[in-house]
Amino acid sequence: AARLQSMDEGNWGGIIEWLLDKDRNGHLCAHSVDVDHRLPLHIAAAYGMKWSDGMDIILKANVSGLEEKDKITGLYPFMLAAARSSCSGEGSDLDAAYEMLRMNPTTIGERRLRF
Repeated sequence: AARLQSMDEGNWGGIIEWLLDKDRNGHLCAHSVDVDHRLPLHIAAAYGMKWSDGMDIILKANVSGLEEKDKITGLYPFMLAAARSSCSGEGSDLDAAYEMLRMNPTTIGERRLRF
């Protein structure tokens, strides 16, 4: 995951290939965490990787990551994707946030309204 942080947006293809590789223990790198205990899914969402640039591939490599909050922000991946998109202002892409919610709507949680 450290490699993911050091790469710029222009080389998403190389990052995706690396994430689909297996580590020494036979686990996909997409399940590995960095020194801050962030999954590649969290980092990609925070850095604004678009669904069409390979976020879908990262997500399919670690679907269970949708249920894990980012250790730095406390946000779920869909929240990171939405916040990044709304803050950047340029070329907003909410497809990733939508698809993440579609794949795991339970991350929204149940909210009870009190009147």
